[in-house]
Amino acid sequence: KWEQEDNNWHRAISAYKLLNFTQEETIALLNAQNISDDEIKNNIYRITDGTPFYINACVRRFYNLLDRGEAITVDKFGANKDELMERYARDYDLQTKQIIYVLSFIQPFTEAIAEKIMPTIIPDYSRERLKKLLNLSIVTRKNDAYSIQNTVADIFATNCPDDFHDKIITESAKYFVANDKILNLLNLFSDEIKRNSNNQGATLRLAELV
Repeated sequence: KWEQEDNNWHRAISAYKLLNFTQEETIALLNAQNISDDEIKNNIYRITDGTPFYINACVRRFYNLLDRGEAITVDKFGANKDELMERYARDYDLQTKQIIYVLSFIQPFTEAIAEKIMPTIIPDYSRERLKKLLNLSIVTRKNDAYSIQNTVADIFATNCPDDFHDKIITESAKYFVANDKILNLLNLFSDEIKRNSNNQGATLRLAELV
């Protein structure tokens, strides 16, 4: 499964180079992942401009399509980075999506904070699933603080269902207030303003708690 290989692959391309790959380098990396279709490989380079994170997203997408037995065609990757990431986000199962929704709103977060907040929002929350997710390439870590990669976080936050968004904001704010996590609360409030959320009711409740 690609989920099992994702972190090793990401570490490999990250260690290789921080700048974008050339087309030749990108194709060599895709060959190493057993992607042989020239049209697919050239299209991946066109979409990603050789950016390691987006190449990683394309490889994950490729193997998710393969696992589901779907035809792997150029259009399955989208026409640009935004379309690629929208398709990438769809590939996660429901609970993993729900966990990413939550993390996208409360970042930066520690594992301890995430474990406290999750059960109040996701009744059947799986701690093991969170730990697995924290090892994927969409997550960055600095000391004890984790963040979802910005592009992924923005896509998940933007596409979060309104009722679930409302629950995330309300329960997260309650936790931050009750535990004197003022900086986390301010980050939550600031990100809501930046994203111009349509869910004004949840934002107003957050303002009341502040």
